[in-house]
Amino acid sequence: MLLLLASLILFGCSSKKISEPIPDFRLLQLDEYLNRANASYLDENYQEAIFLAEKALEVDPCNAIAYDILGLVSMQNNHTEQALVYFWQSVRCNQNYFKGYLHLAGSYYLLGDYDMARKLFLKGFDINPVDEETNKMKRFFIEANLFDEQDIFEQLRAKDF
Repeated sequence: MLLLLASLILFGCSSKKISEPIPDFRLLQLDEYLNRANASYLDENYQEAIFLAEKALEVDPCNAIAYDILGLVSMQNNHTEQALVYFWQSVRCNQNYFKGYLHLAGSYYLLGDYDMARKLFLKGFDINPVDEETNKMKRFFIEANLFDEQDIFEQLRAKDF
């Protein structure tokens, strides 16, 4: 898995690089792996979540959700730097995967890099401002005095992130 991760970081990934589309039965398998990985994560069965997310990456080597799950598990295990690698990979695989930006924002906040946390939160918020997780993060950042609600909308209008 580390070799796969290292090659993806060095060479990037794109679904366009995959020469053939994923067959339907493999897509169903991918969906099953991701659903089970997420359920395992929520049940705090982190080893199973890792195993299933890695199985998902065998089917789709650039799956944003699988990398996001690996990042969340890393955060739970207090491996923030490793989590950052996974979260960045999730948004490289899908630039519109707003949860990846939110999780990056949370990670940078924990590391004390509040400017980066703000920028990444705003990117995720810009992609999906109505999601429950987005709004929880918005309330958290407002309570942490990183910005006020008016500031969020002014920065979004100016695309100042």
